[in-house]
Amino acid sequence: MPAVRGHFRVQQDHDSYEPSGDPRSSVQRCYLGNRSARRGSQNGVDQSRFDQSQTDKCRRFHLSCHSLGQPRAKVLAEYIYHQRGLRKLAVIYIYNEGGIGGSSAFKAQFTQLGGTIVLEETYAQGASDVRVQLTKIKAANADGVIVGSYPPDTVLVMQQARELQLQQSLFFTTESPQNPEVLREAGDAANGAVYILAAPAAGEAPERFTRAYEGKFKHKPELFAAEGYDIMRLIAAAIVAAGPSHSGPSIRDFLYQVRNYAGASGTITFDQNGDVIKPYAIKTIEAGSPKTIFVK
Repeated sequence: MPAVRGHFRVQQDHDSYEPSGDPRSSVQRCYLGNRSARRGSQNGVDQSRFDQSQTDKCRRFHLSCHSLGQPRAKVLAEYIYHQRGLRKLAVIYIYNEGGIGGSSAFKAQFTQLGGTIVLEETYAQGASDVRVQLTKIKAANADGVIVGSYPPDTVLVMQQARELQLQQSLFFTTESPQNPEVLREAGDAANGAVYILAAPAAGEAPERFTRAYEGKFKHKPELFAAEGYDIMRLIAAAIVAAGPSHSGPSIRDFLYQVRNYAGASGTITFDQNGDVIKPYAIKTIEAGSPKTIFVK
């Protein structure tokens, strides 16, 4: 039973897994506070419009079992800067909280290494044309392009970048290029794309979860099913540890102390920002299939 820091301990006694409910309702993130702390235009790029004080206030109540934030951005930035030797990048991302957050985290890490962002472009959620943005990027003399996209717009960026004969490599801050629908719809335009994702979980706990899930639902676990299972078990452990006086802050404080929890999604440790610390894989699409470059 691995301990958590402080006087709490997380029960690791996974003698049996009992998945329940609709597998499609898996929880990707644990929101214990105000989700609407940000506000602003959906069409501009002025991030100062977001209410930073409210964002900072709720950040401590937001933890993720899915690999996001600074740790993920750091691995991708170091790969591009050190392994690929690129120094000047352009950035294009979907203008919503996910796109802004992922691109901001990457930019902070890349510029800290000494890199430069020569151009930043955005597009609205549901956009059907990003040729204008990509044309500007093509003329910006960047070494590569960072893309913050979801699966539907990943196809759009890939296809239109190829149409415009964009020569720079595309580096995706999400695992969208690996989505089967993206690979099918993008076709050859997906080849060469580089992306980052959490390395596949390994060990006894993930294997038991997968067997139990397949036994109950008759198919492999949905994306983020294991992460949803883990966070619900951790929240339950936090409530038990706090007793009748449990509250949002008590659950939050418990989770921030979790260290080396052997979960269904892999070993879980939360950092000071509430991001999970896990190994990452850098992959590329080669001949229509994902290929691992390295794991860190």
